[in-house]
Amino acid sequence: QVAQNPQGPVSQSLAQIARQQQAAGPGATNQAITQIAQQTATPGAAPVTQVIVQVAVQVALPDVNQQITQVAQQVAQQTGSNPQEVEQVLRQVAIQIAGEGGNANQAITQIGQQVSGGGEGGQGDEVSQSLVQIARQQAEGESGEVSQKITQIGRQVAQGGDVSQTLVQVAEQTAAATPAPPAPSVNQQITQVAQQVASNTGGDPGQVEQVLQQVAIQTASSGGNINQTVTQIAQQVAQNPQGPVSQSLAQIARQQASGQNVEQDIVQVGRQIATGQDVTQSLTQVAVQRAAGQNTDQQITQVAQQVAQQTGSNPQEVEQVLRQIAIQVANQGGNANQAITQIGQQIAEGEEDVSQSLTQIAQQAAAGDVGEVNQDITQVARQAAEGGDVSQTLVQAAEQDAG
Repeated sequence: QVAQNPQGPVSQSLAQIARQQQAAGPGATNQAITQIAQQTATPGAAPVTQVIVQVAVQVALPDVNQQITQVAQQVAQQTGSNPQEVEQVLRQVAIQIAGEGGNANQAITQIGQQVSGGGEGGQGDEVSQSLVQIARQQAEGESGEVSQKITQIGRQVAQGGDVSQTLVQVAEQTAAATPAPPAPSVNQQITQVAQQVASNTGGDPGQVEQVLQQVAIQTASSGGNINQTVTQIAQQVAQNPQGPVSQSLAQIARQQASGQNVEQDIVQVGRQIATGQDVTQSLTQVAVQRAAGQNTDQQITQVAQQVAQQTGSNPQEVEQVLRQIAIQVANQGGNANQAITQIGQQIAEGEEDVSQSLTQIAQQAAAGDVGEVNQDITQVARQAAEGGDVSQTLVQAAEQDAG
């Protein structure tokens, strides 16, 4: 570890213990060395490098050590991660900052405030996910890479950089690292996609970019491919700039900007994408749940199945159209739950023209006629948001297409 990263956390830990010996005499140092030896000799003990960092924090930064444990437990509760792995990363960060001449206590306090909800606009979610991402990489044996990243964090923070922002940036860089450099980089691609989504939905590019960053980090933390995920989202947005992916990202971004906690939504998206679920399906499902509730999402599935039974259509294609309607109704300021309920009631009563209209729009979407489909759904959403009859508008839109 020292040879791989001479100025890294292990070197800094040994230096901190040595400084303690000069300041407090050999007694405290002997106790620390004895503790390292005993812990290392215990069967199933952590690697000696981890023990050195742990003891160094306990000796040199006793006030910080307890706070680190609390923050790690909060992160683990929020993300389902291993608290010991997160704790180890936080110890390395603290000892590195202290070794670089920075204020480790202040840095850990700031991280703790962000994680516990002190940050605005969801930055606490990003910080938690970033810590998990770095911790998992270390647990998977990439200790050399992680050590270099923690050295980078320590230096930037010691020079006055924001510790939370630095953590997020480093986690993104680490998650996106691949043998062949991507072109463009993940960060550049996220910025480009956010700007495209914002310009086509009326959203805020900074808010959309933050959601994309969180999705990327969470996907990587769940074992997914961050480059592939961002590329898929970019392709969907490029193919259909006003379509379901753009509308979903705009919806989640608005919810987060309004102060709602979307962390669980981001975790759900990241996990689903990491396990191979379609990006569009994951994002729209979560956006509907956030905009109109879990019951509405379940109702959409039921209505789509009813339509498919009545018309012989593909239920997944109809479901996607209904989700896009719900999201755009919410984005227009309307009641998405009420709109879907009204459509469901009409179909349950045997209104075949509503079922046929949904089927027609779904088939157009499947055939790639996204411009016409977006126009239809936007028309329906606006009418619904203004209190109009959503089923009647659906039929009219489909008739215009057919005519």
